Amino acid sequence: MMKNYLFLLLLISSTFFSCQKDEILDDETEVPEKPEDAPYGEFEGLKLLVTYNDNNVIELREPHSDRIDTLFAQEQGTKVIKELGLKIANAKVYSEENVYSIFTGLDLHMNHFHTYPPKINITTSTPQLTNLDWSDFQAIWRSNENGNLFYVTAEDVLNSGQAKEIELDHYQKAGVNTTYLSSGFGDNYYLLVDEDNVLDLYHIDSAKISKSYTEFNEIYATNLYSENWDENYGLVATDKGLLTIVFTNEGDWSNPDIVMHENMIDYPEEGVKFDQLIYRKYFNGTAHIKIALGIDNEKGIYKIDAKEGKMEKVVDTEGIVDFEINYMMHRLYVLTDDKNFVAYDLGTFTPINSATVNEDLSMNVKVAVSEKFAYVHAGTNSYINVFGAKNMIEYSPIETGNSISDIGVFGNVIELEIDNH
Repeated sequence: MMKNYLFLLLLISSTFFSCQKDEILDDETEVPEKPEDAPYGEFEGLKLLVTYNDNNVIELREPHSDRIDTLFAQEQGTKVIKELGLKIANAKVYSEENVYSIFTGLDLHMNHFHTYPPKINITTSTPQLTNLDWSDFQAIWRSNENGNLFYVTAEDVLNSGQAKEIELDHYQKAGVNTTYLSSGFGDNYYLLVDEDNVLDLYHIDSAKISKSYTEFNEIYATNLYSENWDENYGLVATDKGLLTIVFTNEGDWSNPDIVMHENMIDYPEEGVKFDQLIYRKYFNGTAHIKIALGIDNEKGIYKIDAKEGKMEKVVDTEGIVDFEINYMMHRLYVLTDDKNFVAYDLGTFTPINSATVNEDLSMNVKVAVSEKFAYVHAGTNSYINVFGAKNMIEYSPIETGNSISDIGVFGNVIELEIDNH
């Protein structure tokens, strides 16, 4: 019952901000320009998830305290999937052979959390074709053994359910998301991209391909943009532009007439290739804040307006190695290969502050953020660099003592109080 209650509350997070504290790194607090060894605090309940190269440990750390909850995978060197959106109650860790669905131990009660021991609720064993892809409330991945799709929902994780398998007769293209696309009126689809860059609109209920697109030489990424519950745009980055697919009801509520519309949005400049398409949303109590971004690691970041069929470059920078958006969508963090780490205002895309990350950024670079801190890990270091989320002041690194494989922030990312009353 508790977990079902939590799932519902995740969808109506209108009171999230009512119990926030501001005394730690408050915007009006005067701080040293660059302290040599600045102490820092963090609100209880944040889960900084860390995995390691040389052991099978999965740690859920609370960086403000000495508390570390330890779980165990079946193999070492597991990776973390960051694209979780609202899924504060669960996290995902994966290897080449298994996917682990983790309950973070945080039970949301309106404006505060109760805590429980975290645990691995679902383990799914299948060779992985590529990284997991979050799409709405589904985590989707592909089997390298038979090409089939697997998925679990947030509710499956909370209730210790099982992954569902969808049989396909061909393999999907490595590195390209499988995206869940809903019409809002009962028809649900997957955007599938095979190894020959054929895009299939796969109808989930009928298990049939509704339409195939064969005119593209390259397909780089897919995702979605949701204007309303019944206006969900499928986004497909191709060599010919950004294809959008949306289903609209041209009848009435009692007798819907669902029609598919397609549109090709031109790239603002030549040679654009989106390495990722990102969609994030947050409900702030009165309205949904939402954004779709195209990330070209060599050219910069582009804002996508699928409804208006427009696209514009908003961050003009080269050599992007990783980026992240904070949970409440105030800021965008971009780390580039020149070691420049910049926090941008997500509304205006103007730089707020920046820092220098004095690390080798040639491999395994990970950025994770909460509302108060930005974390950076690189290479096989045993430590995690810590920066103030808005002022970008550098703090003492978090030392783990082991070679780190991956990091991610989950759980109390908006830093409400813990109240185990």
